Amino acid sequence: MTSSAESSPKRTKTSWNPLPDGGLLASAVTLCKATLGAGSLALPGSMMSTGIPLSVVLLIALGIMSMISINMIVRAQTHSKMDTFEELVRGYFNNLTGYLFEVAMVIFCFGTAVAYLITVADLLIPVFGKAFGPEHADAAYAYPFLNRTVLTIIVAIYSELIPRKESSMRIVSAISVSLCFFTYLTIGIFGFLTYGLATEGSIVTNMTQEFNNGDVFVTIAFILMALAVLAAYPLNIFPIRASVKATIRGISGRTTPFQWWIGPLIVIISIILSVVVAIYLPDVQTVLYFVGSVTGSYIVYVVPGGFCVRLLKSRFYAEQLHRARLATVEECPSEEAKDVEIVNDSTKINDSTATVVSRSKFDYSAVTSWGMIILGLVFFVVGSYQSVVDVIDFYSS
Repeated sequence: MTSSAESSPKRTKTSWNPLPDGGLLASAVTLCKATLGAGSLALPGSMMSTGIPLSVVLLIALGIMSMISINMIVRAQTHSKMDTFEELVRGYFNNLTGYLFEVAMVIFCFGTAVAYLITVADLLIPVFGKAFGPEHADAAYAYPFLNRTVLTIIVAIYSELIPRKESSMRIVSAISVSLCFFTYLTIGIFGFLTYGLATEGSIVTNMTQEFNNGDVFVTIAFILMALAVLAAYPLNIFPIRASVKATIRGISGRTTPFQWWIGPLIVIISIILSVVVAIYLPDVQTVLYFVGSVTGSYIVYVVPGGFCVRLLKSRFYAEQLHRARLATVEECPSEEAKDVEIVNDSTKINDSTATVVSRSKFDYSAVTSWGMIILGLVFFVVGSYQSVVDVIDFYSS
């Protein structure tokens, strides 16, 4: 006979997890990790140029626009059930726009990689100079080549969100934008108040003097920041490889895999070029301004606004909704999914059937959609002009 204790089912202990996979807070933290980077080191210098009140207003405005941009992308993904941003661009527009997006991603990742190298140099050159002597300080430029960590990270926050609803993603975007806002505000204000009018384009340059004076906390901060930037450097190089290969494959119509050496060759060329640019343009603020104005305006404002402009057309809206419903049935072949009313694959959606499709409360108006596009174009023109002026001034001085 078995005892009652043996026959009774065992209770499994569930430990408390503050950041469960797919949860709101975990998704918000992931989004913050993808947002915060070396660019925050240039905020004190930006606040010195624009002033604290205007900087706070700009941070709030950019935070709100970032939330709108995120929600626009989620709106497009909800309608199409596509897995990547590249697929969204090609699905909503055409292959030419997809190639422009790939080029923008290459420039964006390349410029960010250059900014990371400049930051690494600002952080490690004082460390190398104190440890090995001033004549060996430039050895820090070779340090990125020693980083052989290969990271493959697939960021699909919305796809993994539980529950996967647009209202939940709006909460995630609000939390992440708020966290980034207070982080940027803290770094910018206290960095500017500490060094005043002597604040450099990167706060690391100002902190170098404290490092040379033997400040232990600054030394630890330098090393930790350098390690963080070095760990993030490959995350900008490998998207370049993926974008270049995707562009070549799309233009040439190639369907077979590339030779094994193509990927490493693209990575090596990207690293060499980023090091060369970082050496001859060692000003992180100028690099970040150029990258943000030239490519950030296109990726962050123009493309998401274009998604919603496309969804304003009733026929395209109905086609995307039809595709999303088909994908839902294929992913969840349950009894509930069978009850979903969808049009047969052979049925063509015409203008008359498209007009009866009900709109969602999360859809954006034409004013908001076109406003994002116009705003992105204004940022592109004004920012690109200012970036060119900054580069000319840098070399002139």
